[in-house]
Amino acid sequence: MRGVGNHQDFQKLIGGKLRTLRQEAGLSQRSLAQKLDLSHQQIQKYERGDNALPLQRVKSFAHALGVSPADLAFPRDEQQGTEAGAKLSPDRTELLRLYDGLPDRETKNHLMGMVRSLEALLKRLI
Repeated sequence: MRGVGNHQDFQKLIGGKLRTLRQEAGLSQRSLAQKLDLSHQQIQKYERGDNALPLQRVKSFAHALGVSPADLAFPRDEQQGTEAGAKLSPDRTELLRLYDGLPDRETKNHLMGMVRSLEALLKRLI
């Protein structure tokens, strides 16, 4: 990833993205902390990049912020103009959020089969 020189830089990039997404969601540090059963001080540490956001928490943070885990885990480095992950449209973000919320692998596999069938049908009709 260009623009991110080391682990500390990446922590700060993730923290900045976390702060931006929290603010865009209209949440205070305290309200986000309550949603996640954390202290607001811990949210501050993540946002400053003092503590790394554990990978296992990305999904719960993303859900609380109403974004996809990719939006949080692959932030855009605004200063450098680089992107670690593609910026998703709101529709794609919503699809990912819904997919991530499905209860198990079997349900996800059924959904993917239906989507593939729909895609094949549409290709024949167009």
